[in-house]
Amino acid sequence: MRWVRMVLLSATVGASVLIAWARLTGAHAPAPRPEPSDAEAAPERPQIFAAGVVEGRRREISLRFEVPGRVQSAGVREGDTVMMGEVLAELDCDVAQLRLAEARTQLKMAVAERDRLVADSKRANLQLSREEETIAQGKVTLAEAALRRQQLLLDKCKLRAPSDGIVLRAALQVGELTGPEDGRELLIIADHGAACVRAFVEELDALEVAPGQRAQISVPGRPDRQYQGTVSSCAPSLRPKSQRRLKPGERVDVRVREAMIDLENGAGLLIGLPVEVFIQP
Repeated sequence: MRWVRMVLLSATVGASVLIAWARLTGAHAPAPRPEPSDAEAAPERPQIFAAGVVEGRRREISLRFEVPGRVQSAGVREGDTVMMGEVLAELDCDVAQLRLAEARTQLKMAVAERDRLVADSKRANLQLSREEETIAQGKVTLAEAALRRQQLLLDKCKLRAPSDGIVLRAALQVGELTGPEDGRELLIIADHGAACVRAFVEELDALEVAPGQRAQISVPGRPDRQYQGTVSSCAPSLRPKSQRRLKPGERVDVRVREAMIDLENGAGLLIGLPVEVFIQP
């Protein structure tokens, strides 16, 4: 009977050791890792932020006179709507009118001289030489060209709108001297209404922006309103940063890539208004 007791005791001790070992190894066993989901495997990329400015369908046009002179009239004001070909301002054109009258008289004299030579040759029953005929006709041609030139110069005394639009700046003053070398922005027109936004994407995100991406435009002065748009084109190169947000810590020694964003509804936005752009990558 003693050996039976020894066998049972050994079996009990062995079972206790196995149970203790299983508990010990199970406590330190690594927990199985869950399979990553699709959202965790491909985390969403953050939006691309860029400063921007509201523009019309075409960039604003700075106008100036092509001939020097004194401003005689300036009939437009900032905010006025103009039509293509409408006279926006006019120079004193008294001298130009006198030169035009002189050119007309020179043409009449050249034509009369040519006709007189032809009539004299017919009365004398003589044939004009080729040289005489060429000289007479050349004087008429030169007089006609001089007349056209004076007509063009007179027309350039009137500054006309190159397209339909709205006047953004009108700083011409009656009586002041101006001309093609006047570097001031005296008269600027742009298209009607806000149609697009020019975004300035910094160089770190320059390769992430592309046509077709959706964009959200926010106006600092109107935080409750968001405007939607689509990237229509991107510049093929980087340029020095020109638009600044005037915020602490802003980097100004960077380059930017310009991206044009077509607005779906730009009603209420002013041309030239600075905005904040968030582009979906």
